[in-house]
Amino acid sequence: MASTPVTEIQGHPAVTHQLVNAYIGNCPFRCDTDRHMMQMSRFITTEAQEWCRRNIEITCYGEHFSLVFWSGARQNKFVVQTIAGQVHVSVTGESWRMWLQRKIQECWEAFKDFVVFIHDTAVGVLQAIAPSASLLGSALKAIGW
Repeated sequence: MASTPVTEIQGHPAVTHQLVNAYIGNCPFRCDTDRHMMQMSRFITTEAQEWCRRNIEITCYGEHFSLVFWSGARQNKFVVQTIAGQVHVSVTGESWRMWLQRKIQECWEAFKDFVVFIHDTAVGVLQAIAPSASLLGSALKAIGW
């Protein structure tokens, strides 16, 4: 990738998908990799909550152009780039709120995995002892208990 000047685009009060959408076809060569990079940048704005988009920086390094979308203090930082024709996204900085939300989500996912593990283990144990319980119940019934 040749060194190209980076154009900065400010979103006020936030970076929105409409703002990013205006640059989807920005590649002078109309290449698919740069279009995909911009589509991923737009996806970030549609998935991020407004409080995040009000304090965001999305740096886009394409094959033929580079852009930076930003708003606020730029604490929530993303880099979207094309490497060997593939789009890659990195989080290079996050506000305390974004960090806390990510940690809460990670804990929630771990808790759900734990609950599924306990459930599956309990079901497995009950299925393993069910034939024995049935046999024991039949034996006890046979002897009159």
